[in-house]
Amino acid sequence: MIKKADIKDGDNVLVTSVTSNTSLIILNFLRDRNCTIYGLSYSGEDKDKVKELFPFIHTIYNFKDNNLPKDLLFNAVLDPFADTHIVALQPNLNFEARYVTCGMFNQSSRKIKSKASYTNLPLFIGTLISKNIQIKANCLGTTEDLEKGLKLLSENVNSSIPIDSFYNKDEDINLFLDKSFLKTKKTGKVSFLYN
Repeated sequence: MIKKADIKDGDNVLVTSVTSNTSLIILNFLRDRNCTIYGLSYSGEDKDKVKELFPFIHTIYNFKDNNLPKDLLFNAVLDPFADTHIVALQPNLNFEARYVTCGMFNQSSRKIKSKASYTNLPLFIGTLISKNIQIKANCLGTTEDLEKGLKLLSENVNSSIPIDSFYNKDEDINLFLDKSFLKTKKTGKVSFLYN
């Protein structure tokens, strides 16, 4: 995602859903970039924890409170959940901004077909065209991307993958599964130690 965002020195970069695992990894790779990093949290919960992990983030805004300044323009947006943010963020996209996304929050066919998810497509596209915005859909990467990313993380002493909690074989496996896959509050990865 970072590669496709073509981040340049001095850019304003927004990372959405800052407590998601995808965004936490993205933030690790933005640590040493010469740009201004902003965050966006849907609920505002745990944003202090993220700011503590990544003190280089200029400001973390709260999506629900709609407190993103109208005059703050982004050159690049890295967004794991485009259906949640892209329409609302249009006014904050700079001319020729790059918007890179790797997924949607409402992935089920029932939610996608819901009338609440509809937007005025001609108006939306017209706005993107008038500002020459690039939208780039991106899978999370190839095996080579994963291997390269893990190598870069292991070589940089300042990088770390935030871990929310550890479980092991002596504990009930359901605790690990519930924390990993249900809507349980967590910031970072939930890990299972197999030794």
